[in-house]
Amino acid sequence: MAEFTRGFSFIHNFGISLSHISIIAAVAALYTFALGYGGPAGAVWGWIIVSLLSLCVGSAMAEICSAYPTAGGLYYWSSKLGGDLYGPTFAWFTGWFNLIGDVASCGSGAVVISQAIFTIVLVKNPDFEVTSWKLSLLAIGISFTWIGLNFHPTLIKRSLEASVIVHTVGLLLMLICIGGLTPNRQTAAFVFTELANVYSGQDSQGFSFLLSFLMPAWTFIGYDASAHVSEETQGAYKEAPRGIFLSVLTSAILGLVLVLVMTFSIVDFDTLLASPYPAPIMQMFLDSTQQNEALACIMMAIVGAAAYFACLSIVCANSRMIYAFSRDQAFGTVVSKALYYTSPTTKLPVHAICLSTFLADLIIAIGFGSSVALQVAASIGTVGMMTAYALPIFCRLTFARKVFKKGEFHLGPLSEIIGWIAVIWSAFLFVLLCLPYTYPITSLNFNYASVLIGGYSVIVGTVWFFSAKSWFKGPVPYVSEDEIKEMEGVMADEAEKSTAL
Repeated sequence: MAEFTRGFSFIHNFGISLSHISIIAAVAALYTFALGYGGPAGAVWGWIIVSLLSLCVGSAMAEICSAYPTAGGLYYWSSKLGGDLYGPTFAWFTGWFNLIGDVASCGSGAVVISQAIFTIVLVKNPDFEVTSWKLSLLAIGISFTWIGLNFHPTLIKRSLEASVIVHTVGLLLMLICIGGLTPNRQTAAFVFTELANVYSGQDSQGFSFLLSFLMPAWTFIGYDASAHVSEETQGAYKEAPRGIFLSVLTSAILGLVLVLVMTFSIVDFDTLLASPYPAPIMQMFLDSTQQNEALACIMMAIVGAAAYFACLSIVCANSRMIYAFSRDQAFGTVVSKALYYTSPTTKLPVHAICLSTFLADLIIAIGFGSSVALQVAASIGTVGMMTAYALPIFCRLTFARKVFKKGEFHLGPLSEIIGWIAVIWSAFLFVLLCLPYTYPITSLNFNYASVLIGGYSVIVGTVWFFSAKSWFKGPVPYVSEDEIKEMEGVMADEAEKSTAL
């Protein structure tokens, strides 16, 4: 039976995925990146294209989640859908890519918070010197607060509720300030047709346009969080897939509104790209409010708060995945035993929470020596998560094509088409985001995501083929037959009602 207390309602399940996606933090952090590589048109059309493709991924995942709502989420799905022959292999790789994706996402989010804080400091004190090591140390310090909040079920629930407010009310305030106060309105031609290739250092506008996809691609990861907390969600078979799908759809629509308002409100394109602040978007906040520092700092504080709640939700979701992975002995006997622990009082995986935060701090440490630390961490997070999304979908389309039993949320005749679009898109991103961003390549601007993802893949693969293959058998049973029958009965009743209607 479920090992966590089912204390989450739909708002908490939806809130954790909405927070993980965090359009405010992601768009604010990489908006100038998208402008520099694709121009205004790259930012807008890139968002639209990636949003549609992400809806395909989210829909395919929601369909699977409706059938298997468990804390293991992605890797549990791969195990079940891969069958006895391929299940353990796909579960192993899915789990480890899920882990690195969440860890890197949390690390990059911490950098965004640190950038927001130091940007506000710099606005108030222009002589203050901001260095990469200061940014990294502050980010690491902030990360420890997520441990304390995740140790208390009431605090994490209230935080998720506050996050929904920040991502709605905060977004509305930003839209009003940017769109309502800007002294300049760009034309539709500028917004939808103006391309730019400022940052890449090479001549191909097409390739540079594709690189601008990092902003929306990094935004649309993390909606698997709804599955990871499904064992803590009431009516998980129904609410978890709803949380996945609606968080992607809501973020796609609200994010497009934000990107459009920001792009129509650009005062000076060149000045914006030459922003001197750790968080370059501050230049837009200042320009659009006609140098109103108070309003600009409030908007930057909203960005920081959104990133904070995003990372808080990532630690929450990732700790559940680590707990489930250790439950199935994926870390080896000794380490798994230590991680497979819940507090006697709160029933929360406290050891897994600590490990999740510590691993994120290792990613943050990239910032000590790279000028593109945020982009590298964002790339690692996106590649890791999209790979973990693609593997169970691939298993569902191949090994389980004829035996998959759909839950209440299903895609009908479009299931396979949408699934293959999701798999192909994920494979494309794996390649794209490991390529160099800037030419000529130097040690400072090199995209270390290719090395880190490549090395990580080799290590995970080597451990599997030479060791884990003989002892990792995938998820162990922990849901009673009675619970399974009850869930299947409810889903059958709901499906029958839907058909009757």
